[in-house]
Amino acid sequence: MYNDLVKIKLLYFQSTNAVRFVNATLAYLLTALVLFVAFQWLRYQISATVLQDVLSFFFISAVASGIEPGTTKAHLLAQNARVDKVNIGLMSMLIVNTIKALLASPFFALVWFATNSGDTNVLLYIAWTPILVIIGFITTDLRVLVDVGERYTHAVWLKQGSLSLGMLVLASAYIAGMSLDAAIGVALFTRLLWLVVFLLLERHHFGPTGTSVIEPLIRVEQRRWLDLALTSVLAALSGSIDRILAFRYLPAAEASSFFVISELLTKFWLLPYVLGPIVFAKWATGADGKSFTRGAHNIIVAVGVTFVTIVAFAVYIYPHYIRNILGEAFDVYGIVLFSMAIVIVSSSQILAAELQGRGLAKQVVNVFLLITILSVPLFYFCIQIFSLQGLYSAWVIKTTIECAFLFYICNESRAL
Repeated sequence: MYNDLVKIKLLYFQSTNAVRFVNATLAYLLTALVLFVAFQWLRYQISATVLQDVLSFFFISAVASGIEPGTTKAHLLAQNARVDKVNIGLMSMLIVNTIKALLASPFFALVWFATNSGDTNVLLYIAWTPILVIIGFITTDLRVLVDVGERYTHAVWLKQGSLSLGMLVLASAYIAGMSLDAAIGVALFTRLLWLVVFLLLERHHFGPTGTSVIEPLIRVEQRRWLDLALTSVLAALSGSIDRILAFRYLPAAEASSFFVISELLTKFWLLPYVLGPIVFAKWATGADGKSFTRGAHNIIVAVGVTFVTIVAFAVYIYPHYIRNILGEAFDVYGIVLFSMAIVIVSSSQILAAELQGRGLAKQVVNVFLLITILSVPLFYFCIQIFSLQGLYSAWVIKTTIECAFLFYICNESRAL
């Protein structure tokens, strides 16, 4: 017999089938497992600086795959479309997102350079960044279409499978004797093949594929896509400042360890990644977004308390064992604080998805812009003054402010 939470659609995935949720969970846990195994495998075989370069590739890949260019979302909001009325051309989506990715590539190359050890050839950033960003943008935009079609399991595996394969192939190729440049090239080619497979699987869900629909698509986007894309960019930037500054100002081994801790905890706390796109799709398509959003918040609170409790219990009872596994960035109080911040930011992601689905993306942009501006000095001074503990503390401060602003805007807009 299903739990009452399932019955009231707190876990509503493709006809409330719990198996879909299990599949989504496995996809995220697989990414965490691949990263963790690669970290443990490489940390004893390569130098700390090379390990930092490997993790920096995974970091920039994850950021590029997390930023939504807004192409499909803008088209969906302009139509106020139901699932069977979404009509966007495949070639239009590919071309528009490729153009956006090429324009964004210099920014990603700069972030990649900032998080690298400095020992890598600068041509690496120039050669591979455009391909990496194109794969990330198209993957993220395709996921929106898949989510709208309520194929949630496919949507999760589209992104997480790509990241997992990329990291696994990169680590294997490098250990096999390839240079880091060549290993990254092989990893990107593997991710590209994964994307092509999904494009072929989803091609019948697109509208006309002729380039003639590009012009009206761009015309629609003039009103909407920029706010959606800016929201995603600012969210990714404010959420990445910690690792960018950690890579720059903490020792290489400590920074790499913190990166892995961050990725592990955020992957185990996967609810916002699964629920956020669904919240947006339900509000944008005119479905019952209010009840689903309320349920999403309830389950985040319930599971969040359990999550923080388990993390606190583990680090207090087995500190030496966990320190040996996670490395130099392990800190008992810091990890508990960081797990609390993850729960808080999860609620923020649901609130942001609701506002976007209701056509209030501009308000989300304003909040994320403010938080991004505040995050730079906040993380910088916390790291400089308190080192690793300051990094964890800054996360709690930042996420609390962000969630408070979004909560206030949601309440005010509902009252109107």
